[in-house]
Amino acid sequence: SAASGDTLHLEASPTSYTPGTTGVHVDKKLTILGPGYFLDGATGNANMQVNANTALIMNIFFDAGSDNSVISGVQIGTGSGILHIRTSNITVKRNYFLGRLYIDNTLPVSNILISSNYFSQQDFFGGGSASVSSLIISNNHFSSSFLLNNNFQGVISQNVFEGGSINFFGNNQFYNNIIKNGIIITANNNDTT
Repeated sequence: SAASGDTLHLEASPTSYTPGTTGVHVDKKLTILGPGYFLDGATGNANMQVNANTALIMNIFFDAGSDNSVISGVQIGTGSGILHIRTSNITVKRNYFLGRLYIDNTLPVSNILISSNYFSQQDFFGGGSASVSSLIISNNHFSSSFLLNNNFQGVISQNVFEGGSINFFGNNQFYNNIIKNGIIITANNNDTT
């Protein structure tokens, strides 16, 4: 069992670190590091890795107590699978999403950084009735739908949105993004494209 403050290094593997549908519940501060993604093939660094697999996590929940945790270099899902954020001060950087990222704000959360991720087949979704403040979504690539509800406040900048719909409501700053073949639906924002 990991202790609060530990760093977990996940190795490349053809097998998921979270078999089944229950997933992993993180309830302490952890840094989770994987080997990265696009390690082989036409979009990657062909023949540069001994093991070109990713570190796959199907479902992971950042629950109360996991404040100040970081997850980086991991593949989330394979067409399904979810990374749930249920607490404040979480950093999600440089991950590959074939699943969904979901900010579950049934309780107020703040200081969430979503940066340098590649969202491929699923979406980014924020739902719930409590507030989310100091949310930063920057330097990501989205190939599917994107939704933030009225209770979200933050900055959405320097992202690439390629296809799908972009739905965001509330008080968000939306600027310096690239939108290709997408539909924007927005209301009550300080938005600049």
